[in-house]
Amino acid sequence: MRFSSLVCVILFAAAGGLAFGQQSTTARSGNTGSDAISPGSTITLDQAIKIALDSSLSNELSTINLDIAKATNAITHGQNGISLTPSATYTHTAPYGTASQATSSSSLAANNPVDNFGAGLKATLGSPSSPTTSLSIQGNHEVASTNPVYQVTQLTATLAQTIWDGYLGGAGWLSNNIADIALEQKLLARQSDRNSLIYQVRQAYYALASSQDSVALSKQIIVQSDRDYQQTKTLYDAGQDTAVDLMQADVNRQTAELNLADAENGVTNARRALSSLIGVPLATPYSVQSPPPASVPSQPVNELVNSALEHRLDLQQLVLGRQAATLTTDLTSAGGSPVVSASAGVTYSHDWNAKTDSGTWNAGVQVSVPLSISGTIAAQVRQAKLQEQSYQVQISQLQQSIAQNVQQDYDSVASLEKHVKLAQQSLDLAQKQYQLVQIQFRQGTKAQLDVLTDSVAVGQAATALETAKTNLQLAILKLKNDMGD
Repeated sequence: MRFSSLVCVILFAAAGGLAFGQQSTTARSGNTGSDAISPGSTITLDQAIKIALDSSLSNELSTINLDIAKATNAITHGQNGISLTPSATYTHTAPYGTASQATSSSSLAANNPVDNFGAGLKATLGSPSSPTTSLSIQGNHEVASTNPVYQVTQLTATLAQTIWDGYLGGAGWLSNNIADIALEQKLLARQSDRNSLIYQVRQAYYALASSQDSVALSKQIIVQSDRDYQQTKTLYDAGQDTAVDLMQADVNRQTAELNLADAENGVTNARRALSSLIGVPLATPYSVQSPPPASVPSQPVNELVNSALEHRLDLQQLVLGRQAATLTTDLTSAGGSPVVSASAGVTYSHDWNAKTDSGTWNAGVQVSVPLSISGTIAAQVRQAKLQEQSYQVQISQLQQSIAQNVQQDYDSVASLEKHVKLAQQSLDLAQKQYQLVQIQFRQGTKAQLDVLTDSVAVGQAATALETAKTNLQLAILKLKNDMGD
């Protein structure tokens, strides 16, 4: 049996599309499907999909990229999150030259060696280089080598907060949101790669199952053509038929044998295409179980289009890309905005010699305007906005493409359903016509050539029905794939 052009295209596409990540088993260093399929075994569709996912290098690469994205996301959140920085200091100060006359305990300490011990803790929220919030607590104890020993302890607490840098409270959170979107895009990309591989495996699996059915049908046709030949030869030898009829019967038999060879060659090619996808050596002989018929979606085409627009992962990735571009625009714009920050602090001191306490407090506001980089910021903002517009155009294009493809797939499925029904009717008619011509031949109203002609017509009708069913199944798979199922 000769395959339809659609099946042939799928087989070659499945085999040729392996140049990127889908290599043969002999070139792989990771898990392969060679151990999962023994020669002569029969596998199911679920087994084929599992083997493909376990052995696919592209699937493994997607997993690695996802892990890298998770690590990058954790780094970004860490850089823009809460950080604690403890510190400890020690300073020894000693005078030289002529000492001034001491009039107080502090000036007395200033004219003598002094040891200063300090410890502090700084907590920041946001980027360490430019935190949106910081709290610093510092303690110092100063000891002067005097008689008696001079000692003073000081505690300082300082709080600083960015009030405005393009966003109220600081724009640091935008970086975290952008990183979260990037991670979600990687998650969708990995799932999209998996879905693409599964779809290719389904196509190749259905094509192989169809090829196997074609071989079985071709063998049945050969049996019939042999029977027709033997009957014609018996009649010819008895002088009841012509040499032309015998030649026709022989041509029919040879044609059936060639069709069987083509069908068996189709099985080999289809199995190689599937083997390449699931990581099995190309020479491994195995068969597949007949898959369950792909069901035709019952919803109206407009609902199918809406479902596709909702579930297509590539469209979701573009939407996330547009969101990230919008946040990047906002973050870039914030870089050229005036920065307003406020700070407050309090200091407490205890003089151990004078047994006195003292303290100070301070508060202030700082405003800075990055005038020197305003031109650069403007260019960066324009670039980010153009990127945002680019994503919007891509989204619109993909939405139109999805709607068009789903509509075309839907029309194709509807048309092929009619072709299957018509092919079944043609087969039924051919079988009845063959039964009728056999009766007429036995009654002497039809020639043996008529029997041979109608016998061939039955085989051709059966082949056409098999081809129509295969095309319908593949068209349904394409429709569901374009819908994001």
